[in-house]
Amino acid sequence: MHVVVRRYVGASKLIDVTSERQSDVQEVISSVPGFRAYYGVRVGNGVC
Repeated sequence: MHVVVRRYVGASKLIDVTSERQSDVQEVISSVPGFRAYYGVRVGNGVC
């Protein structure tokens, strides 16, 4: 199993759009072989 953790600063708009287009994002990402899950977490001050 592999895990990737990324930290985005100043990404409030990114997480807003990703949330709004969740089904589109899921469709694209789930086509990657071995994909299991994707999570986005807001931690405040534009960081996700």
